[in-house]
Amino acid sequence: MGHPAVMKAKKLARIAFENGWKGSIEHDSGTTTLNAHRDSEKVTVVWNANTMSESFHHFLSKTTQLYCAKAVLKVFEGQPDIMTVLKYAAEEDRQELVEKYQNVPFDWRNEEDDEIISKLIGAQIFWYSRISGKICSDYVLPPKGKKNHIEIKRVKDRKMLNYIGSHSGFASVMLDTIVKVGS
Repeated sequence: MGHPAVMKAKKLARIAFENGWKGSIEHDSGTTTLNAHRDSEKVTVVWNANTMSESFHHFLSKTTQLYCAKAVLKVFEGQPDIMTVLKYAAEEDRQELVEKYQNVPFDWRNEEDDEIISKLIGAQIFWYSRISGKICSDYVLPPKGKKNHIEIKRVKDRKMLNYIGSHSGFASVMLDTIVKVGS
């Protein structure tokens, strides 16, 4: 059986590998280091003897300290939060990152329009505005009475949601710019 810290590092590394991370474990004279990376993310975890002494998650220009193994696991098992991604990304990289880390409960290319609408009614939506370079948000209000002002229209190879929002009144947003649904 190996050193206890190496065993801990191997357990975390296995979970990281299952979630698309790559990396290595180094051990010498009582210090064990796990270095893992996925795309533009990097995690470093260091154990002195059998105690985790430091761990950090590096993503874009942001470094976050991870205070326990559970926090490290959460990073390995999840995807970066799109709101954090856009907050720290350079403006010229944002559109590409929106496409990569978009976290929505629908597939706008393949799902039926009515199914998409049912997932958006009553929900808060966040979208990336290419014009302002900022994240905007609004609540999609349910239809009132007989008039249904919620619809999805095709615009070339994209789809646009027309809705009544709690902040903006009648509004439109392209479905491929929605980055998050819910709070």
